[in-house]
Amino acid sequence: MLGQCPLCGTTFPAPSPTGFVQCQVCGHSETLPASQGYAPSPANQGYAPAPASHSYASSPASQGFAPAPASYGYPPAKPAPARSKTGLVIGIAAAVGLGAMVLLGVLAYGVAVYAGRSDERLANSEPEVTPGGTSSGLIPFSPGGGNRGGTFATTIPFSSQAEYSPATTELRYEWPANTKHEYNFTYEADLPNTVSTIEGAVTYQGTNLDAATVIDADEDAEQESEGNGTGFVVRPDGYLVTCAHVVEGAVSVEVVLSDKTYPGKVIALDTQHDLAIVRIEANDLPYLQIADSNTVRLAEEVRAFGYPMTSVLGESLKITRGTISGIIEKDGDKTFQLDASVNPGNSGGPFVNPQGHVVGVARSIIAGEDISAMSFAVVSNDVRQLLDQNRWQYASALDTEEKLDGPELAEKVRTSVALLRIKTGRGGIGTRERTVVQYTGLFRLYSKNNSNGVRSSEGTITDSGKIVVDAQGEVAYCSAAKTLPSHLGPIAQLCLDRMPADNGSTEWNTNRLRLLPKITTTVVPSYSAPSLPSLRFGRSRFGMRPPGLPSTRTESSVEWLPALEQVHYATSSQTSSMATITKKFELVTVHEGNETPYVNISGDAQIQFDKVKKIPVSMKFTGQAALHSDGTAVTIPIRMSYTLKASQVDSALASTPSRVAPPRPTYTPPPTYTPPATQPTPPTSDVATTTPPAVASQPAPATPAPAPARTYRRSATGGISPAPVSHNGLTLLDLSP
Repeated sequence: MLGQCPLCGTTFPAPSPTGFVQCQVCGHSETLPASQGYAPSPANQGYAPAPASHSYASSPASQGFAPAPASYGYPPAKPAPARSKTGLVIGIAAAVGLGAMVLLGVLAYGVAVYAGRSDERLANSEPEVTPGGTSSGLIPFSPGGGNRGGTFATTIPFSSQAEYSPATTELRYEWPANTKHEYNFTYEADLPNTVSTIEGAVTYQGTNLDAATVIDADEDAEQESEGNGTGFVVRPDGYLVTCAHVVEGAVSVEVVLSDKTYPGKVIALDTQHDLAIVRIEANDLPYLQIADSNTVRLAEEVRAFGYPMTSVLGESLKITRGTISGIIEKDGDKTFQLDASVNPGNSGGPFVNPQGHVVGVARSIIAGEDISAMSFAVVSNDVRQLLDQNRWQYASALDTEEKLDGPELAEKVRTSVALLRIKTGRGGIGTRERTVVQYTGLFRLYSKNNSNGVRSSEGTITDSGKIVVDAQGEVAYCSAAKTLPSHLGPIAQLCLDRMPADNGSTEWNTNRLRLLPKITTTVVPSYSAPSLPSLRFGRSRFGMRPPGLPSTRTESSVEWLPALEQVHYATSSQTSSMATITKKFELVTVHEGNETPYVNISGDAQIQFDKVKKIPVSMKFTGQAALHSDGTAVTIPIRMSYTLKASQVDSALASTPSRVAPPRPTYTPPPTYTPPATQPTPPTSDVATTTPPAVASQPAPATPAPAPARTYRRSATGGISPAPVSHNGLTLLDLSP
């Protein structure tokens, strides 16, 4: 009789001669005992005795397994031990405790973060150390003007605080009086149907002249003068923020705050972002919180606090209201455009949001008869960056604070805003030693017709003047007249790119506001005045048309547009003797709303700078000028380059009388094409017959060019440029600054 599987109850199949059986349903197998007539499996057949772990006696009845019968050769099953519940209780208790600890940790972290954001933003987790000083623990302060209280790490005492002094950098200019540097220069612009080219040579030579004697009186930054600006408190122990241009060149600073006057020290200067830090000896001052400018949106309401036009309006705080009308961003730098009414003296004052937090610093204004009034602000994150770099803690704004009405906002902010009285003079704060450089230039203009490839000369231009420049390349004065096309600036400053302010900078930026003319030329009907009868049969005297016949004339109107020039520099590689600098340039006119810019000039350049001679060796620029007006758009590709031709060292140059200009550079123009006598004369109807403000017309200089010379116009800085080339009503070539 066949047995049954103890697991599933299925009848076993016929066993093997050795007694081995295997269930065909569940796969269970066993060897029948010798008592049933089966011999044990010999070892040479590979059957080993079943291990004890396979014993069926160990399976509890609760799992549906019956004890193996004794007839199968297994000992009786031992009863399963009872399970203890103590370990389960301990495990549950440990899990609950661990969860409670995690929850308490999360709550504690949240409270700490909330308290930290409401009190202050730590610039660094380490103790604050002012450059040149040591940490001295924490100072408590009382909240003032509605601001939250907290603690700030103290800095060195006011009496030990050093004033700002510019660093000597490795990348800097030097212009010895006995050295003359000559460069070859080329400019090309692909105008519609023609290629306009300027080729020539420029020369720079250092002099022994004193910069103060060269700068004109109306631009004299060296002569002592007085002015005022605005600042605001960012730390209770006497740290104020203002604009760099307010205090640059200052020989003394007075801070008037809450009817008290303090002597001030300029302890940090960031000319790249036009920011400065002034310190006074005071404690427990009400201070302003600094917002995150990345959260500021277009049309957000702001208020400007400052002390404008004190000589006329008096030394009382003025508050005006406006909105963020534009956000200008380039290469990580951001500037706010605002329509709030501000005036001279507002510079350095805060723009605050309805919560009373600083979102920007008033920087400059543009106003005039032919332009819309607008102002610009340094964004608050640039203020944060300057404070972080110097490891000075400040109060970071909490976004959840409620908005305040006008009187509440004024009460909260006014006690933290200060009037700055500035005296500037020679050797003032932030000024580097300046050198007077004598400059000369000789240029020839060419025009190439794209249809026939004819290249004709259009005149020769000479240029000369003095440049007052510091080692960083910042030009304080330039008397040279000629300017580059496409609003690229004076030719004399072609080789004077800005260098970094310190040795640790591998990237740096410059930006400035400019005014560009928008010249619109229209053709209007005109009638000639009556004249005496002609004696030449039907023609009036002097070749005039007969009286009464209609003719046409051109009229030009000028609108001055504000434009923001932004330049980004970076050192891409350096050796012990040479540095490669990349340059990104952009000049964009600023308009209200989302209007397409009238002018958008951009391009990239690579500069090779000799670190031994302290001068540039070469530069190559490629870019484009995009012009938009009344639905018409024109894009002009631009190429420009210069290369150092020679550097002459002559001891006689140093002894040359300082007021005698060095010889002009020698320039040999390439062979020119002489056009046939039948070549049509270029039209002159595109020359403006009316001039913009502060612009005077001047006839073209006499030139040996075979083609009729073009008309030239003197720019606002005296630069002479070819007459504008018009295309669909747009001025394409204009050298006005």
